[in-house]
Amino acid sequence: MLVGASITRHVIESSDTRPSMRSIRALTVVFLIALAPLVQGRTPPQATVPAAAGATSTPFWTGISDAASFDRAMTARLTRARETLDRLTASTGARTVANTLRLYDDVLLELDAAGSQAGLIQVVHPDAKVRDGAEQISQKVSALATELSLNRKVYDAIAALDVSGADAETKYYVQRTLRDFRLAGVDKDEATRKRIQALRDELVLIGQDFDRNIRTDLRKVTAKSAADLAGLPADFVARHKPETDGSIVLTIDYPDSLPVFSYAKNEALRKRMYLEYNNRAYPPNMAVLDKMIATRAELAKLIGYNDWANYITADKMVESAKNASGFIDRIVAGPWPKA
Repeated sequence: MLVGASITRHVIESSDTRPSMRSIRALTVVFLIALAPLVQGRTPPQATVPAAAGATSTPFWTGISDAASFDRAMTARLTRARETLDRLTASTGARTVANTLRLYDDVLLELDAAGSQAGLIQVVHPDAKVRDGAEQISQKVSALATELSLNRKVYDAIAALDVSGADAETKYYVQRTLRDFRLAGVDKDEATRKRIQALRDELVLIGQDFDRNIRTDLRKVTAKSAADLAGLPADFVARHKPETDGSIVLTIDYPDSLPVFSYAKNEALRKRMYLEYNNRAYPPNMAVLDKMIATRAELAKLIGYNDWANYITADKMVESAKNASGFIDRIVAGPWPKA
């Protein structure tokens, strides 16, 4: 049985398929523990181990201390991905799991690792130079993933596999992988594939603009007095000293917003925090969103769908925009009591 799963669409549609907040928080905690020496002004010890390849239990920040070392580690992964891809397409003779699916899966492992790690670093690292470098790595990962998804030689190689004697898992893997290639547009003519590549590259940049606008929106919420902090933990209150007029300034960052959402007894304070938190990047992101919608619509039509909603649900359990909309309508009209 081949172990693994196609992540190409996940990588190239990172602005649409984001990890859950629970996963992000867990990764962030682990990463911040690794960054503790840097945050405290100390230089972490330098490891001499090479950048990890493929699936590994080695912490990915091992041996990395700055933008340059992170770029080297991620570039090494991308280089291995491209070298493995070249071996796959250069293979002659009968196509097998070993010379085709295994190599394809290894390419995806490198792309997934580089994409996930760069995606994390670009939102949590304290150094702006490292964050900017991670954004550039994300762009390179997405570009290579799109290139892979439109690579007719790879598609033909996988389609040529005889899996009639394979186990059910491998048959499913091949069937789904070929479907994902077609959904990416691999069966279109060369000019159309080039336009698809350009649109996907543009969507990556648009998605990064969208996320960056949210990340850099540093709004504040002011409590009139310490009394407004009733219900919040004592250490939270102690960390927020009153201004000369008695007011207390809070930020919408997690260390302030989550405790307010969870513990503040003052409903007005919770509401103001909620509105400011959920209106981050408004109105700047309205123009970004309009551009994203237009680009997605063009991409969906190029691949053969009437709209983005039907395209993005084509490989999901819900199967279509109509089914998704109907499900939401049933939930809204459900017989259960209102909260």
